[in-house]
Amino acid sequence: MQRIAIFASGNGTNAQNIIEYFQKKKTASVELVCSNKADAFVLERAVNLNVQPYVFTRQQFYETNHIIDIHGVVA
Repeated sequence: MQRIAIFASGNGTNAQNIIEYFQKKKTASVELVCSNKADAFVLERAVNLNVQPYVFTRQQFYETNHIIDIHGVVA
């Protein structure tokens, strides 16, 4: 099964729709919702849908391989 990470920084309605779609279809699994904004509502939506939230910094995104290596964060 494919594992999906969603990147979002706002309210999260689109992310929620994607998560719910794959929870029903079971052809892939949304494992992680990533955001560069710790207060983005999308992170709360992720928790409510049993998807792990993850916050990263601008520096991590632009100046390191941290985001590329993030697959280790998902259990």
